[in-house]
Amino acid sequence: MKFRLLFLGILCGVLMPNAWGQDCPALLSPVEGATNVPVESSISWEPVVGVTGYIISIGTSPGDTDIVSEQQVGNDTIFTPPQGLPELTTVYVTLTLFFFNQDNIVCPSQAFTTEIISTPPGCTELWSPAQGATNVNVGTSISWDYAPKATGYRLSLGTTQGGGELLDNADLGNVFSYNPAVDLPFDTTIYAWVVPYNNVGTNAQCSGSSFTTAGQGTPPDCSSLIYPPNGAVNVGLSPYLQWESVPGALGYRLYIGSSPFNPDVLNGGVFTDNATYVLNFESNNTYYVTIVPFNEAGDALGCFQESFSTILGCGPFYDPDTGELTSLYPDIDFPEQIGICNNEVPFRVEVTQPADGFRWYRAQGSDELLVSQESSLDLYQEGNYRLEAFNTITHDGESISCTYVQEFSVRFSGLATVENTRISQQGLSFT
Repeated sequence: MKFRLLFLGILCGVLMPNAWGQDCPALLSPVEGATNVPVESSISWEPVVGVTGYIISIGTSPGDTDIVSEQQVGNDTIFTPPQGLPELTTVYVTLTLFFFNQDNIVCPSQAFTTEIISTPPGCTELWSPAQGATNVNVGTSISWDYAPKATGYRLSLGTTQGGGELLDNADLGNVFSYNPAVDLPFDTTIYAWVVPYNNVGTNAQCSGSSFTTAGQGTPPDCSSLIYPPNGAVNVGLSPYLQWESVPGALGYRLYIGSSPFNPDVLNGGVFTDNATYVLNFESNNTYYVTIVPFNEAGDALGCFQESFSTILGCGPFYDPDTGELTSLYPDIDFPEQIGICNNEVPFRVEVTQPADGFRWYRAQGSDELLVSQESSLDLYQEGNYRLEAFNTITHDGESISCTYVQEFSVRFSGLATVENTRISQQGLSFT
């Protein structure tokens, strides 16, 4: 499976032309001009090859940012507005193509109109502290997710299930977090109840959450990246991540994602040291890192997210000098099947397009045998083969291989023989 994924990714990169014109993406959902769009809708758009990432702004007029202001989303092509969308409103979406090696491109706004809310909101749940969490810092804030169609939330906090000893059904408005005026009690199970509401009504059917606070002590401070530093560009694909050591910390929770909202690379991995290798980042991508030190008194609070961008790699990527999309893969078109007559052995196949190196493999059961490292191969037998042609690229002291891969099969056939003839006369002619 790993080989297949690699092959398909490289093949797609090779079959594309070496240069494309720049296009702004169209909205996929909701499409431009759509009406009666649910206020909880996610917004998706066409992917643009070669960009480092996207920035999205959402407003109530073209180019405006009164709903979402210039939010980076990495290279994700879908975004869910954290507070939903206003009802019965024409909403304008402005996408900006983000590049670290050239100026960003701001695309024209695209618009759609939202629904009138006619039902009570859905449920929500705490995401921090998580349900069942232990050793929680007593100074923690309480955070929850957006409830579909909600325009506000009421929150209760108690030391008994269903109780409001600490906060009793407080109307917080359309926010997603609450910072208690005083610290929570030490070493106590806390029960939290969030009730979403809108103009139609409330949703009191949602279940509550609970977590347990830490014992007395002093939580550690936050840490920050040493390498790569926040905002760095041209970072290698397998960097040695280092961050500031924090006095009093027993360890660090590390979150790494290809978007600011999803730690899809590493989700809360625990490290007792303040450094680690990360292998095989994707090229031409922005990564987002949060480091949370912890000890017996809980996690550090308010630790901020940092980011850096990796080297351009093999591409495709936009050349800032030409404004065109460029690929560093070998530009090769090799067939998937080769037929050979029995009397033509050995039969030579050759790659005439340039590359820094070549590797030819023949399948042997579940293994492969390297049979040539030249631009040509003499074929003596049938079977399944694989061609690799590569260019070696060095950038800031780091070498990477940009490899084209093609699997192909070889089949023999005998000489053509005449098995039957038919002669007919038409006037003085015979056919």
